[in-house]
Order: sequence, then structure tokens, then C-alpha cells
Amino acid sequence: MASVRAAAARGERVVVVVSGEVDLSNAHHVERQVGEVIAGAAVVALDLNDVTYLDSRGLQLLLRLAERHLHGSLDLVIVAEPRSIAFELLQVTGIVEAVPVVPALA
Repeated sequence: MASVRAAAARGERVVVVVSGEVDLSNAHHVERQVGEVIAGAAVVALDLNDVTYLDSRGLQLLLRLAERHLHGSLDLVIVAEPRSIAFELLQVTGIVEAVPVVPALA
């Protein structure tokens, strides 16, 4: 089971922490929750360090957010440690080339 929470929010800036398993059974719910948390935010840090599993449906969420970043409607930073499951998928899919990925927030 996955969970989504806003770890910090300051005006148009928000840190979203996703944890657990994101898969076919819950990806739609996770995407809706992330959308609710980031609504109105101009700057988003998406922390994936506590994600233990991410399938293609979860990856679709990341691709949609990356697309928004590339089109300029969202300033996105993804937080994922280099040896994490999330980072490996971000690297394989090329998202690391499109969106800044950092191991931790300062």
C-alpha cells in the first residue's frame, strides 16, 4: 500500500512524500492524492526515497509530472537516492535527463 503526504508547504512550494508500493492496484489513487497536494503549487519536490515498489502505472504518474515540468507549468524536483528503486527507473526511462533528481533535500 502506498501513502502520499505533504511534508512541507509554503505558499506555492510543496514537498510531497510518496512511500510504499505504487502499482496497478493503487496508482490512480496515488496520482489523485499527489494532484490534490500539488494543486496550486508552482514548485514541487517529489520525495520518492520511501517508495519500495514502482510499476509501469506509477511510472506513468512520474512521466506526466515530468511532462508538466518540461512544458513549464510545474517546477519539479524529484528526490531519489542513487541506489533506490525509484532512481533506477528514472535513469532507465531518461526522466533524469528531463527533471532534476537529487538524493535529498537540503
